[in-house]
Formats: sequence, structure tokens, C-alpha cells
Amino acid sequence: MRRLQKMPTPQGKGAGQTATVKLPLGPTYHTLFIRAKTAAGVDITAANWKNEIGDVRVSVNGDTRIEADAAYLVADSLFYGQTLVNGVLPIHLSQPWARTKEGEENTAYGTSQNMASFTLEIDQINALTNFEVFAVQSEARPFGAHLRVQKFVDQMTLTGTKEVSDLPRGAYNLLGAHINSASIDVVEVLANNLKVHESDKAIRTAEQKTIGRVAQAGFTHIDLMSGNQLGNALPMALNDFRLKLDFTAAPNSYEIYTKSIQGVV
Repeated sequence: MRRLQKMPTPQGKGAGQTATVKLPLGPTYHTLFIRAKTAAGVDITAANWKNEIGDVRVSVNGDTRIEADAAYLVADSLFYGQTLVNGVLPIHLSQPWARTKEGEENTAYGTSQNMASFTLEIDQINALTNFEVFAVQSEARPFGAHLRVQKFVDQMTLTGTKEVSDLPRGAYNLLGAHINSASIDVVEVLANNLKVHESDKAIRTAEQKTIGRVAQAGFTHIDLMSGNQLGNALPMALNDFRLKLDFTAAPNSYEIYTKSIQGVV
């Protein structure tokens, strides 16, 4: 069965500090929940998480496997049709929206083997109260295929097409990319010079609605997990991979979050 467990108390609590939670090894982790209230004792709303905490990192053996700020984590949950509860910020390792049990659980974090440390770090902007971490766990399995979220910062000071060609390639599958700018109309995705995705904002939103996605204000979502099946994600063992983004307003600095399923290496 799946268990809901309270994790060790975060160390390093305080405004401007990084809180660290050493997650116990052994079980498989499906979801991490950050439970917190503001300094005034009020449950933090979805819109206010970005004002209370900054970046959140999940590390395995000292290597960051998930890096995202609070605004992205909120948008990520809502995009996949999840309902947020005030005072709780989820980090999904499994994907409950996937169409099969295997697809849902393939991205979970097994910790029984191949792992010496498993750590959650939370950069606090303000002091928090009722600050705890909980986890949904299941039976032990080794660390293997898992969800990875990477954060890339880019620049675009003009309107028009921005070509992004420096995202990592390798032996993994790309589930999607989420960009914290809503000023992108046409998107093209090219893999080895083959166009595998072309859409404008309306078409993207319509196609994503068919599988229960909810586009979030302030973001452009490129969802490559067609039909909610991990097997339909884009293999990234490529010689060339490019995103072409048509900006209708210059974002200056913006962030690209990639979601992928990767192995141990």
C-alpha cells in the first residue's frame, strides 16, 4: 500500500535561509508535500507561494535532479489538472495523470539501492510557520528511471523568433517544456531537422485540453507526452534538437523548465 509519512524536521529554517530535509532511504517516493504557513500563521495560497519561497531542489547523491521555483511548481500542478490546497505545495515525482499504473509510477524515486543520499532543499524568502514536509511512499525499489526537472535561463530582448538549440541531448525522453512567458504564439519543435510539433497558442491549448491539461497564466506549455502516455515522449538521443519560439513581446530574461524521464546517470 502507499503510505503518507511525515519527514524529518527541516533544518535551517528562517527568512533568507535554505532549509534542508534529509529524506530517509528505503521506500519509493511518489509525492513530496511542503506544508507551511506564513509568519503570520496564515495558510499560503497558490498565488502567494512565490512570495514565500524561491527555488526548490531535489538532489540524489549530491546531484540536483529537480530544480524549480515555487511559481513553476504551482503552475505545474495546476497544468496537469491537480487541485491545490492552501498551505500545501506538492512536488510530483510519480504522475497520477498518466493513463496506466506503470506510466504513473515509472518516474517515482526508488531509494533502496543506487542511492547514498536523498535531499530536499527549500530556499525561504520569508520566515515560515507550521513548516514541515510529508511524503507519499510505497514499497522499496532501486533508484533507476525517474522524473527530472531542469531549469535553464535564456535571454530575448526583441520580438520575433528565438531559436533555442542548446538544451541537453542524450539517452532520455523529453516529456515537455514549460516556459515562464505567455508572450509566445507559434512554437516549433525540431528533432534531427524533422518538425515534430508546430502550434500556435490556440491550437496548443485545444490539444492539451483533450488530455485534461489546464494552461496557466504567465506560461507557455509544450507538452510532448501525447495521450498521457510515457511511451509517446520524445527520445532525445539526437544529433540536433531545437525549439523555435515566436515571441510577441520581448521577455528579456525568461526560464525554460524541461521535464524528462531519465536513468541513474
